[in-house]
Amino acid sequence: QERAANGSDFGTLSSNYNESSEFEMQIGREDVSGAFAEAAFALSSGEVSGVVQTDSGYHVIKCINHYNVEETLAHKEEIVQLRRREAFEEAYHAYVSEVKSYYNESAWGSITYADDYTPTSRDFSDVYRSYLG
Repeated sequence: QERAANGSDFGTLSSNYNESSEFEMQIGREDVSGAFAEAAFALSSGEVSGVVQTDSGYHVIKCINHYNVEETLAHKEEIVQLRRREAFEEAYHAYVSEVKSYYNESAWGSITYADDYTPTSRDFSDVYRSYLG
């Protein structure tokens, strides 16, 4: 920590003194917890932490970039899509669990299917849009 704070190259120090095979990582708030997370997310770009003790050992953390705009926006979009899917599934399963269904056996028996039909998606929303717009 002292050498890094005095301007020594952090990468060189890491390769010389690190006991782990990994010394560079990209983390999000959901990836770490406890003292490591507290120290890591208190840093601004270029800052070096003090010694951080965790259950897995001692760490000195250098923040290369505290905020990546592109990755943050992509992650937000992934979260939005996941939450939409989860909300739909929850509503759909709640609805289906209450629906009583009946079918006309004679009509069902008269349905024919194309021999070469192959579904292109397992996603209910995709199938619904392809047939019903």
